[in-house]
Amino acid sequence: MQGTGPHRDKSRIRAAGLLIFFLTLLIYLPATKNNFVDVDDDDYVVQNEHIRSLNVDSLGWMFTSFYASNWHPLTWVSHAVDVALFGMNPSMHHLTNILLHGLNTLLVFLLALSLISRARAADRSIPVHKREGAPLLAGTITALLF
Repeated sequence: MQGTGPHRDKSRIRAAGLLIFFLTLLIYLPATKNNFVDVDDDDYVVQNEHIRSLNVDSLGWMFTSFYASNWHPLTWVSHAVDVALFGMNPSMHHLTNILLHGLNTLLVFLLALSLISRARAADRSIPVHKREGAPLLAGTITALLF
């Protein structure tokens, strides 16, 4: 017999979150076979000397400079960490981005689940027995569309 209540809900949420995360990884994993792309990798990685090291000067540049028409220090820090760990191996840079996208997709799921659950809990016109499953489904769909 299946359990009911909060324990069952947490198990379903955990299972849905893991499914979303791993499905995201699975979908994007083929990108690890690609080289750097001409869209923006040249500017952000290949020709960007500022990400070649992680030191006070490079971190200062990352947080105070506009480069390639953008200011996005966390992107540059991420690329600098990739270079420090993996060199200029595009597969590992892509894998880092895939993992970050998987984590962000999981966060979108949790945010959507929380917002929808709170809105439904506050709506007294919805019968109690109909408030439970919809947020999980809606949060999952929202995350997968993300």
